[in-house]
Amino acid sequence: MRGEKEAKYLINHLSKKEINEDFAQSYFVAIIMQQFATHQEWQSETSKEVMLYLSLFHDISLFDQGLAKINTKTKLEALELHDRIKVENHAFESADLVSKFNNIPFGLTQIIREHHGEKEGVGIPETLSINVSHFNNFYCR
Repeated sequence: MRGEKEAKYLINHLSKKEINEDFAQSYFVAIIMQQFATHQEWQSETSKEVMLYLSLFHDISLFDQGLAKINTKTKLEALELHDRIKVENHAFESADLVSKFNNIPFGLTQIIREHHGEKEGVGIPETLSINVSHFNNFYCR
């Protein structure tokens, strides 16, 4: 992506389409994170690639629409047990699934595993762990 003009066009165009909400959210986050990375001193093609994979695949193991919106313990505890287990384990399972892709960036599976701020990839903590990847310091949700 070259610039902000293109990013704004993509976001505007995508927001008018009737598509799966979870996919749209991942796509929006991918666009925003690419723009964010472009303006950081630490940005590189590898870091941008990691953020793209993270944006698109962090919830890949959640097949039921809406479960990706569960990001607090309160919301988690309101779910039926089988859905709660899916949500609690999805970061670990998504990382495991992505680990089977060819030529993924180094460290990507751990970053996906930590995307809710939990080092082991299971559960949704009340507070973020200081031991998670720096990518997750601004990505955790």
